[in-house]
Amino acid sequence: QALSAAHVSDDKWSLAWALLLLGLVLIQESNFIEAESTLEKSKALFQEVDDEWGYTSSVLFLALKAYIQDDQATSLTLHEAGLVKSRQLGDKYFEIIACRFIGILQVKQGDLTLGIATLQEALILAQQLDSKYELYAILWDIAQGTQQAGQLDVAIRLYWSAKIMAE
Repeated sequence: QALSAAHVSDDKWSLAWALLLLGLVLIQESNFIEAESTLEKSKALFQEVDDEWGYTSSVLFLALKAYIQDDQATSLTLHEAGLVKSRQLGDKYFEIIACRFIGILQVKQGDLTLGIATLQEALILAQQLDSKYELYAILWDIAQGTQQAGQLDVAIRLYWSAKIMAE
């Protein structure tokens, strides 16, 4: 209905938002081909109407889609682009999200030191915003990285810290 209303009123900004949200729903439904097409249209419209925040949202949703599909190279590139835009906009929450996924991907690709450092950066940002879910998730991600690095005692403490936060 939002798409129809935006088309009828020829409101590009509303159309971009409707496409963005539809793209997220399509990702959740694992309809990745349609999700990508929809999000690319959204991204182009946001660029056309000069909405940097909407554009960044589109980039990060495309990054999420690539992550879910295990396209690590694309996801990393898009998350890095989203991080740059988030910092330009001063959007700390998106900065946390981008840093977190960049760190996860760096760990997955075997760069444990850099990945854990990036996750620690995300953790500091999450502490600044007091974002409980992100604090929990990032602690869990750091635990996985330290486990891979063979630091089992540290990993166990981090897993327990994350578990306590989740309760």
